[in-house]
Amino acid sequence: MKYIIIFIFIVLSISSKGQAPLKISLQASGLTCSMCNNSINKALYALSFIDHVESEIKDSYFHISLKKNQPYSFDEIKTAVEDAGFFVAKFYVYYEVNNLVVESDTHTIVDNNLMHFLHTKNSTLNGETKFQILNRGFVTEKEFKSNRKYTKMACYDTGITKSCCSKEPGMEGKRIFNVTVSQ
Repeated sequence: MKYIIIFIFIVLSISSKGQAPLKISLQASGLTCSMCNNSINKALYALSFIDHVESEIKDSYFHISLKKNQPYSFDEIKTAVEDAGFFVAKFYVYYEVNNLVVESDTHTIVDNNLMHFLHTKNSTLNGETKFQILNRGFVTEKEFKSNRKYTKMACYDTGITKSCCSKEPGMEGKRIFNVTVSQ
């Protein structure tokens, strides 16, 4: 019995390590000059889990590397951009996944984040995969409203699991990220 528990622990450890984000890319809106770019850079570097930020001033993109083996928060990144006086227009997370089964309008855990997959082809994903977060505040309001048609689940509007997850023990009231697999 002891060896079975150790084997399960090793398998879970190996499979979860491959799902930490490789990087995050976000596009900010409302930037007008290089000083705006500097404000967002400073705000992002103030987060303890940010390792490096590369910015593309022309397109207002910020490519973020995370420190290894440190907890991170998509919400804190979004809040840092907002606290600098801007908004997130697009938010992408790149994961290295191994046999990740995704189905449209279902929930799946990816690296301890509960993900609600929308407008996604049912498939098994392998390798570097780009997810776009579709929650309010992570996309424009127009895009948020447009993506509403892909689900009837209440968690889409709130970003918090509701009765749509009540069949899964301990899941009600948890943070959930609405995502799609992006090209």
